[in-house]
This record gives sequence, structure tokens and C-alpha cells, in this order.
Amino acid sequence: MENRLCAGNLALLEEIGFQISWTLLRLGYHECGFIPPMFSQKDICGYAAKCIEAKKDQDIRVAMLLGAEKDGYEFAEILNDLARSEAVDVELQSRKLRALFLYGQFSALPDDYENGLMELYQVWGTLGFPDDCPFQAWVRDRLLTATEDYTQSAYEALKRANFEWLYQETASIIRQEQPNNCSPGEGESR
Repeated sequence: MENRLCAGNLALLEEIGFQISWTLLRLGYHECGFIPPMFSQKDICGYAAKCIEAKKDQDIRVAMLLGAEKDGYEFAEILNDLARSEAVDVELQSRKLRALFLYGQFSALPDDYENGLMELYQVWGTLGFPDDCPFQAWVRDRLLTATEDYTQSAYEALKRANFEWLYQETASIIRQEQPNNCSPGEGESR
């Protein structure tokens, strides 16, 4: 059965403007830290087929990956091998997964502040409340009082801060992937 968290994620990554690497796919196929699997075997095989069709990736292992779709162990081994053979920044690939996860979560935030604040807390809690998250800053910088902080307007401001943070994070990742910021071949599949 296909994980619903996986549906459409590769298309969303391309829409965002992120480069797709085998390392990113490997990280997203397995759990990555606190992030659940974001890509299925079917997703990755679809990407591999597109690479072969477009002659983007001539590596025989890409074709072998397609042939291993029914064998989870062999599939994972080939995917791991493809990822090990490329020169990409693993931390940057992890940040892409985090951004992808947050796009999905933020797009489903409820309108009402009671449920919305709880959802934001759970989303960032799932990620371990990283130091750079806007929710952490909101809690640190405010005296939590029910009359001021647990209101619709406070929630709307926090929601805007989260979307702005995600926009900035996405832009930062894209800038770091630009050809003049990469070593030769970095960010490209081989």
C-alpha cells in the first residue's frame, strides 16, 4: 500500500525548484531523522524511468533500480549505491526533505487558532523543535498569556511567520544549489 505522505512529493520538489539527487531520494525513501518516508519505491522508479527516457542519467544502476522495484532489499541496495556515488551535500538534501515535509503540513493547517496552534506545535515537535524554527522563537520571545497569545490574530501572525520562514528556507536551499555554489557535478545525478 502506498503511503499517502509520498503522493506527489517528487512533483512538488520540482515545482519548488529543488534539484533532485539520488541522495535526496535515498534519504526520503527511508526515515530521515524525525521525518517519515517521503518517497515510495514507485515514486523513485518513476523518476528513474524519466531519467532514462530523457537520457539524463546513463548509469546502468538506474536501469537496475527499475528492475529491482519488486525486491525491496535489492532496490534499497542499488539506491544506496547510486547515492554514495554522487557528490552532494547531505545536510542540504536533509533540509530539502524538511522543507517538503513542512510544505505538506503547513498547507493543511486549520483556520481556527485553537487547532492551528496545536497543529503547529505538533509539526515542529515532530522535527524536534530545531533552533531555527519560528515556533521556537515565538515561544521564547513572548510571555505566554491566554489573553494575548492564544487568539486568532496571534495564530495568524505565527502562521505568517512560519510560511515566511519556509519561503526563506526554500530560497536559501535553491541559492546554495546554483551552479556557481557547487563543485562540478554536484546536485546532478550521475
